[in-house]
Amino acid sequence: MNSSESRVERQESRARGDTIPSFSRDAKGFRSGALAPTKKRSAAPSLRVSAKRRNAPRSQAPAWERKSSKLRFAIALTIVRWSHRRSYENQLALRVTSRLTVVAFSMLVVFVTTTSAAEPRPLTTDSRLKHDPVFINDGKDIVYVCLTRAEQYQMLKLEWDADKVPTPLHPDETRSELEPAFSPDGRYYAHLQSRSPASVAMLIHDTKEKTVAEIPPAPGFSGMRHPAIAPDSSRVVYAFSETGAQQIFAVTTKATDRVQLTDSRGINNWPSFSADGKWITFGSSRDGNFEIYVMQWDGTDVRRLTENPAQDIRPRFSPDGRRIAFTSNRDGNYEIYLVDIASGELTRFTDHPERDDYAAWHPSGKWIVTVSERSGRHDLYLHAVE
Repeated sequence: MNSSESRVERQESRARGDTIPSFSRDAKGFRSGALAPTKKRSAAPSLRVSAKRRNAPRSQAPAWERKSSKLRFAIALTIVRWSHRRSYENQLALRVTSRLTVVAFSMLVVFVTTTSAAEPRPLTTDSRLKHDPVFINDGKDIVYVCLTRAEQYQMLKLEWDADKVPTPLHPDETRSELEPAFSPDGRYYAHLQSRSPASVAMLIHDTKEKTVAEIPPAPGFSGMRHPAIAPDSSRVVYAFSETGAQQIFAVTTKATDRVQLTDSRGINNWPSFSADGKWITFGSSRDGNFEIYVMQWDGTDVRRLTENPAQDIRPRFSPDGRRIAFTSNRDGNYEIYLVDIASGELTRFTDHPERDDYAAWHPSGKWIVTVSERSGRHDLYLHAVE
């Protein structure tokens, strides 16, 4: 195409006021595919020449040459118009395709996010202070502690999958009862009972024999903490501060034959048995701050699982014995974390601006119940475990 034909192309484009399609990038740097037309030029003036040039003598070319020139001009003009139309159509098609791709990708992202991170299910809505949930009756019910009256904590039983109202485990009890623990077969359960603001006793119930064994509080400000029952119901472990540092002890379900399992500085607390009864996990401040440890059932072979300057507390074995759920404030506020015992791999299980605490595994290992704070209110929430 010669220079005169190029001028014709530009003049025709200006006369039509064509816009030039182009791609723009959004704020994130993605090619959106949207057309970003340049500033539209005003219509070009009519292609007229001055009177002086109009009256100037012209060189007379042969008729066949003049016809050939007109034909070339018409062909060139047709090609220019066709090029512009095809270019615009291609850009428009690419824009539509790009937008459809973005929409499809967005739908895929939403789908993956929804299926891989389901929202936890609230199990209670009364918003009262709660602690220490535990599954019983093969996971059909949950027993937890709730502040039901002024200065009294009660143990409540909830049939969580039937939307029923929770009922007190001991409706006639007027003293606060805390930190329940149950044997897998449901025959035994242990809990703490407040005897005064400064002392706490531990009770062990045998539902078959209808008996209650008691470990009374020691003189002065003292009390047991966090009982846990072995899977074979052979012993009950708990934390107790007898000589300054808080240690972990074990007794029979008759509250006899006490044995000290730990002997370290700091505070040892929150014991929890593995499903086979061979291991106990617990939290300890023996190295300066609370970390998660495991030991064999007799107190030997102590191993440290976590190491972080924050507080790692309230560990609980998974039903298959492979992981431990615990509470930590290592990322700012208190959340639930899972640690793989074999590899030490750590996973953050909950992620919310407010507190998630008191993790308890369902016997199937498919769910974890927590006491979670939402808008300043405390309720039980059920989380699916992947």
